[in-house]
Amino acid sequence: MNFSDFKIDERLLKGLSEAGYSSPTPIQAATLQHLGQDIYAQSQTGSGKTTAFLIPTLQRLLEQEDSLALIIVPTRELTEQIEKEAKLIGKYLKIPSISIYGGVSYDKQLNAINNGARLIIATPGRLIDFIRQGELDTAKVDVIVLDEADRLFDMGFVKDIKFIYGQLKSAEQRLNMLYSATLSAEVGNLALTHTNKPVDIIIKSEEVTVDSVTQGLYHVNKREKLNLLIALLNLEQPKSTLIFSNTQHGVSFIHERLNRQGFRSAVIAGNVPQQKRLKIVDDFKKGKVSYLIATDVAARGLHIDDLSLVINYDLPDEAENYVHRIGRTARAGASGKALSFACDQYIYNLPAIERYIGQKIAVYPLDAAINEQLAKDKLKARAAALPQAKVKANNSPPKKLGSKPHKPKPSQPRPPAAKNTNNKPKRPQTLPPVKPAAKVMPAAATPVTHNNRYKVNVKEFTASQPKGLRAKLKAFFKKK
Repeated sequence: MNFSDFKIDERLLKGLSEAGYSSPTPIQAATLQHLGQDIYAQSQTGSGKTTAFLIPTLQRLLEQEDSLALIIVPTRELTEQIEKEAKLIGKYLKIPSISIYGGVSYDKQLNAINNGARLIIATPGRLIDFIRQGELDTAKVDVIVLDEADRLFDMGFVKDIKFIYGQLKSAEQRLNMLYSATLSAEVGNLALTHTNKPVDIIIKSEEVTVDSVTQGLYHVNKREKLNLLIALLNLEQPKSTLIFSNTQHGVSFIHERLNRQGFRSAVIAGNVPQQKRLKIVDDFKKGKVSYLIATDVAARGLHIDDLSLVINYDLPDEAENYVHRIGRTARAGASGKALSFACDQYIYNLPAIERYIGQKIAVYPLDAAINEQLAKDKLKARAAALPQAKVKANNSPPKKLGSKPHKPKPSQPRPPAAKNTNNKPKRPQTLPPVKPAAKVMPAAATPVTHNNRYKVNVKEFTASQPKGLRAKLKAFFKKK
């Protein structure tokens, strides 16, 4: 079966051919068989559903001039990728398109709408801003597509979606398409309420995940997961690898440790600014970054061709997220490889995943090659942790071989003392003479009797007193 077997405009067929599309995938064929009818489809990530709803959308815009088409998606990255795909296959249609999402210039998007953009790919929040301000003529919307409808519900956009549907003309007057990875009651009710007798299309997940992806599982202790990851990357040498963790903290931890080991890695998480996220994805697609670490929500909608390997560092808490993850490496029928780590914390998620995909995931043993690589990595880590030799403080360059040994300069004699130019003689540097201690004259021996016990020798007493007092004492004792 070829695309030319369906009632598709020749210009659109030419764009598909030049983009490399030769034959439709199951979801594309099922959609095109009901071209022009409302669609309610269950199809997994990587099945080619983007092209499946773009072909009817572009065909309708060609048939209905001066009409608009809305494609509503959960993430900003997905808007960019759908617009890129639309420009690729609609190369000869001259239908202007615009991606609308928050975190970037409002005026630039408004100018694109005012300049005649007919294909609008948007996240709900920014789209509602334009509708409430009257910048978007909802009466002209002739096609509306919900992509990743289950994820839109999980992220809390239910009221926003219902508000947008309420601003459009009736379901019978427009083309409605809804694509979801899972068929929940909420998504089903939305399809019944806002579509016109839709055709139900179900593409089983096994057609995507089991047949085209080689799956493997390692049972490993939580503390050894990082060592196993580094060993596998060294052994596999993948050209591009997408690594999933369940938390933003886990993403940051893996990113830091891989960079320490010399792996060029980047992070896609909810706390990364939008412009930086777009640049990271673009660098990853161009091969500037070989390892991308992401959470489930941040990675939803990533379209990366020829992805070599997907690693589930943590087994996902929701079984359907496992399908979304490994579907990144098997886009549109291509083959891929996915490895998962079952640690003591997330091993309990494994039974639900295996029930969801309908088979057991093959358990890979830690063979000799992996154990040898683990030992090499540990030795390398220990060597890097050893203290390095201290560098001299002067940071002088090393001496060249054959250079003369360094000889210290001889010490210079001290300069002579300055001569005394004054005519005055120099005072001798001698200490003043020390005065001899005063001699203490022994008192005359006076016999002590009862009558002279309290008598005083006047001469001795007077001589022992201060000089100024001696004359007064002599005068005093003469009167006596």
